[in-house]
Amino acid sequence: MQQHCKISAPKMNFFNSLRPPSSSKKLVSLEVAFDDSKSVDSYTEYKPFCDVHMQKYWNSPITRRRLIQVGFLNSEGTKLLEPDKERRKFAAAEQLIQAARQRISVQETKRRNRLIAESTQLQRKIVSLMKYEHVQSHRMGLKV
Repeated sequence: MQQHCKISAPKMNFFNSLRPPSSSKKLVSLEVAFDDSKSVDSYTEYKPFCDVHMQKYWNSPITRRRLIQVGFLNSEGTKLLEPDKERRKFAAAEQLIQAARQRISVQETKRRNRLIAESTQLQRKIVSLMKYEHVQSHRMGLKV
């Protein structure tokens, strides 16, 4: 002999107080079976590009052209891109390029300063040699 479980209406809380409890056993069983305890994190993310029912829309030439313009598809229209990831990649690459340019400019400045210092030293040596030769020529002229 089967025993039937008596299903009672759910306890009254704020959401249940908006309407009176159900009198039908079928409705009460549906209410008890309804589980809304899932957290938002447990739901899977909806991916419209992977939706089978949207394929005709995504494959239309006008939509594909627009998706390529906006950056959701690559230039051939074959690979699905994530614009945020692409922007982050470009931003990281731009930062690396900027850092390299700064290093190069610092190195160039150091090299330029070193060359200026070397040329200044050479000019001083040349001037001192010219003075020495001038003095030597005067001394030689006096002795003769």
